Amino acid sequence: MAQKYKITKTIGQGYLQSNNHKQNTEGKLPRALREKKDPEKIIIIDNIEQPNTAIDSTTIRKELTKIKALEDQIEEAYSLPKGGIAIHLKDQKTRDKIIKSWPINTSVFGEKSVAHKPRSINHGTNSCYLHNIPVHLSEENLSLDLSHLYKIKEVKRKKYRDTGKLMPVVKITFTDHEEVKKAITSKGYCHPGTTTYSKFQAEQPVKVVRCYNCNKFGHIGKRCLNIATCSNCGKENCKIKDCKNTPCCVNCGNIHQATSTKCEKYLEIINKRRLYSILNTQNETPLPECTGHYYDVDIVCLNETHQEENKKLTFLDWQVFDKPRKGRKGGGVAICINTHKTNFTVTKCTDFEDTNYESVAATIHTDNNIIFNLLVPYIPPEETKQLEELTTKVQKVQQNNKHELIIMGDLNAKSLEWNNDKTNKAGEIIENFLTKTDMLCVNDCQPTRRIPKVSLT
Repeated sequence: MAQKYKITKTIGQGYLQSNNHKQNTEGKLPRALREKKDPEKIIIIDNIEQPNTAIDSTTIRKELTKIKALEDQIEEAYSLPKGGIAIHLKDQKTRDKIIKSWPINTSVFGEKSVAHKPRSINHGTNSCYLHNIPVHLSEENLSLDLSHLYKIKEVKRKKYRDTGKLMPVVKITFTDHEEVKKAITSKGYCHPGTTTYSKFQAEQPVKVVRCYNCNKFGHIGKRCLNIATCSNCGKENCKIKDCKNTPCCVNCGNIHQATSTKCEKYLEIINKRRLYSILNTQNETPLPECTGHYYDVDIVCLNETHQEENKKLTFLDWQVFDKPRKGRKGGGVAICINTHKTNFTVTKCTDFEDTNYESVAATIHTDNNIIFNLLVPYIPPEETKQLEELTTKVQKVQQNNKHELIIMGDLNAKSLEWNNDKTNKAGEIIENFLTKTDMLCVNDCQPTRRIPKVSLT
């Protein structure tokens, strides 16, 4: 039984940004805006000589009023993380006109300033991604569906590097860039037999920042506080201009230069960023859903779904038994069942329901003829009365129920018995409940909530 059910926890993602107002030669927009806006209506201004003229939207708009051709044409303007600014216009014709006539407008941001299209348009990539695509959908079927609307060259399902399992992400290669633009500006791909759409996402190149002073990753030389290190031999304060000593990478210690793309540390960062980028794009793939794909689980139990009271919770294309909190925001519980598995059946169980607390339950019948109930409650902090109501109800139901019971949920109960540093009132209630029912507590003391602190360097 223990092998069939896994409790998984996920850690949020963090990211690094550097800020340099002098140059943004790539013209890379912030992800959220890049995916929601039409890139054909955007201008990138680079090589701004006076950074104080591009600090914020207000300052930028003030400078842009000096360009008559932009009057009443700007939808929004903002500075970019790596320097430069992005201007969203009302139409493509204005963009082309401004880029063509920019030499007469260089006095606004400096003689060296340049205006150009975003990198994604200039490079004309022929690929993009679809996220949240169930793994049971084959590349052949996806290609067939998409070929009715677009000129498709290849459909490739992504895989996890460590396990080889299929990811809920598909890379689509089109015959030309015009087809890519058509896909990205469309409503998206409609999942067969549903009204769910997945948006086409532009391909995201991965860049790694390396310091030219100490040659380590994650910062630039201008802000480096470390001792200068040779990019070839890895020694500190190496005075040889063109060092011919045996290479030694300062990052991974292997026999190659710090600039090598074969560096283990470099590849580790690249792979992490690609994974985070693929799994978490525009909040379209929530981490619990990614967990369902990654670990190939049969059932996922959720607490604090925060769903709207009159709105049904969806989780991939699985079957969902849910119960939202009534009357106020927050809370909510759900049991999500992978309907693509055939080794068990699930039916909703109402025996444990009560208006005094939040819970949802199901009865599982395996192909080995094992039957048990799964109860998923949520008890808010300090709501010990709800916990008392829950434990009383469970004891009453189990007296007349021949099936075994598994309870999975956040009960906000602390006890020295399951390795907390203290015992609270809720913990005492659970201790007494376990004694009366002969149930066992399985708890590895991991927190039910974590603050994202993922480092990519």
